[in-house]
Amino acid sequence: MRNKYKKILMAFIGGATAIFASAQTTVPSIISTSQTWNAAGSPYIVNQNTLIQQGVTVNVGPGTVIQTNVNTNRIIVDGELIAVGKKDSVITCDLITFQFTDKSTGYDAASGNGSQFHYVFFKGDGSSGGLKTLDLKETGLLVRNCKFIDNYYCIYSYNYKDTNDLIIEKSVFRGVKTAYGYPVYASSSFNQRLFFTDNYAEHMSGIFFGSWAEITNSTFRDFSSYPGIRQAGQYNHVKLECNLFSNFDFSVTELSYAKPGASLEMLYNTFDSSRSFFESYATTPPATFTARYNNFLNFSEHSVVMKGMGTPGIADTFDFQQNYWGSTNPSSIAAGIKDFNDDITIGVVVDFSNYLTSPVTSCSGGGTIGDADTGSSQGGSTGIMKMELNGFVMYPNPANSTITLSVENTLISTIRITDLSGKEILIQQPNDAKASVDLSHIINGAYVVEVECEGQVLRRKLIVSH
Repeated sequence: MRNKYKKILMAFIGGATAIFASAQTTVPSIISTSQTWNAAGSPYIVNQNTLIQQGVTVNVGPGTVIQTNVNTNRIIVDGELIAVGKKDSVITCDLITFQFTDKSTGYDAASGNGSQFHYVFFKGDGSSGGLKTLDLKETGLLVRNCKFIDNYYCIYSYNYKDTNDLIIEKSVFRGVKTAYGYPVYASSSFNQRLFFTDNYAEHMSGIFFGSWAEITNSTFRDFSSYPGIRQAGQYNHVKLECNLFSNFDFSVTELSYAKPGASLEMLYNTFDSSRSFFESYATTPPATFTARYNNFLNFSEHSVVMKGMGTPGIADTFDFQQNYWGSTNPSSIAAGIKDFNDDITIGVVVDFSNYLTSPVTSCSGGGTIGDADTGSSQGGSTGIMKMELNGFVMYPNPANSTITLSVENTLISTIRITDLSGKEILIQQPNDAKASVDLSHIINGAYVVEVECEGQVLRRKLIVSH
């Protein structure tokens, strides 16, 4: 009899342990006191719209899981939300919208305080319309080392009063189920400054920013909307530097309607395999216009398209000197440009003189982050993150005679090195988790290294310097 009771007691303890091991927290509709969410209390279940009241701070720690079964449920932030995970212990947000109101405590770049997200995996459902993941109204935010997979509006912002900063760094934006979705969609964000640095965006629709943006050291591939990069209304300051734009179905950029005194800079970018690269309705250049040291490669219709209607027979000049156009034949370069020379009612002529005779290799291969610095960032999710191959290491870079490549928990089936125009330089099939590649026969310059594992491809920029 004693043994029987002992078995019952042990069964009860085992069941209780299982219950505690799978603890969860139901999030109330109103959060009125500051608190911390952590992995031990996960998952945090949002069954309805929830309000974080003004003056209240919610800190979300590493390994925390926040989820809902209804993709329209929101966490409305009148206060402050700080979500800081770690490279090996990310925060997972499943189908949640975070709505920051104009009452919320936005991120302040000077102090480093305010609402922010680090090492967070935002999981969407691949829907094609309307859902917002981070919804900002008149507030600044920092997003660093995060992943957005299958979200429609990853970051949606409207800001037309006070100036604030939206800072996005070292993050990945990718459509898997569909090619819909916007990494950034700024509606009427006329006073917001967008800093988009060292990010990777693939298989999405585009970026729609306000009047001020700096997009640098980032990679954009397989964009489907028209155009891919564009502004809302008149722009005041736009800087595109050291980016790779590849495989856009339509135009890569449409940058028109500059404000008085505006500046537009395009430096050291590579534009490749798209219908066109730069389109503008402007008849007069902005106060500062710089388009230098870019690679314009493999367009299907035009490299540069000017659409501004001016006085017939009169044209202003846009200076596109010192760029590489994929050709050293001036007639071929001119054939790819649509301007006054094709239609006298277009009030712009493009000056491409002093063109470069070889591709630009300085930082023109896009961002180095590739898959973002999030390491093993499944965050407790399955399936959706399988494509994010983890632990991909390539060293040294810059390289002299050899490079070593390795991945974790899988085998490298194929290594491919291409130049910036896409020409294959080397292919190797090691079928191993680690491999060395001989670079002695490759000339100095910038290249793209592609590593294929389990049918998925990771890319890194490589500099060869003998």
